[in-house]
Amino acid sequence: MICKAANPVYRVSLDFGEAHNTSNLLLEDFELPNVKGTMTNTKDFKNNLLLIEFWSSWCVPCRESNPKLVKIYDAYNDKGFDIFGVSLDPREGPRMSATAKDGLGWTNTIAKEGFKSDVVKALRVQYIPSNFLINQKGEIIAINIEPEELEEKLKAFY
Repeated sequence: MICKAANPVYRVSLDFGEAHNTSNLLLEDFELPNVKGTMTNTKDFKNNLLLIEFWSSWCVPCRESNPKLVKIYDAYNDKGFDIFGVSLDPREGPRMSATAKDGLGWTNTIAKEGFKSDVVKALRVQYIPSNFLINQKGEIIAINIEPEELEEKLKAFY
């Protein structure tokens, strides 16, 4: 398992209004169990800008970024922004404790097999934190965006 800060080599960011070929940048919808065990699908968030955030309770950079994401979520959720958290925690206790302590009020799901999960492998997540910003058309418009850049994009969009 790898836990490191986002590597700029892997960062991709596109302007909301930028014309681009999205043939290779479309998110294939997926579903994972949420903390209550109910399956939650990314297609249920199609009307929102959606940040899919891969994290874990044991990942220090993930935990350091959570307060920034909470602030952004609180400021933009009522405008149409949402977060779909994907925990790679193998154990429920630490995940639930971190979710409560960090105040993660958005949808939180679990990739029970961690880095071996089909979703994680399909999206080629190699380290955490990792994320994908998805627009209402299902296009991936940013990969591994830092909270500060995310907030700037949301300010421009809303």
